[in-house]
Amino acid sequence: MADMILGSAQGAVDSLLGWLTSALVEEAQLLGGVRGDVQFIKDEMESMNGFLMHIAETTGDDGEDHHVRAWTKQVAEVAYSSQNCPGCVRRLPRLVWTLPTRHRLAMRAKDPSS
Repeated sequence: MADMILGSAQGAVDSLLGWLTSALVEEAQLLGGVRGDVQFIKDEMESMNGFLMHIAETTGDDGEDHHVRAWTKQVAEVAYSSQNCPGCVRRLPRLVWTLPTRHRLAMRAKDPSS
């Protein structure tokens, strides 16, 4: 009987280790791609900034194209909205670190008897 319980426990641990290994590999791959994503975002922001500076220097109120005005507005809105992204990224480690605790609290709130 003890051998059966031990075998079952070992199977559960092996299954958990397999899942955990897979999850860690996926996380490492995800984090490994972050540097390229950050560089891409930086390049795009520099392009938007260059576009806005170019439009500010070369167009006046009298000869401004309606398409250029619409593009300028859209680029400015994206640039303004993206200012909040670094703050979200800075909070991410704390969010991940507190995830197990918040999960336990949510489960207790859902089922107080557990």
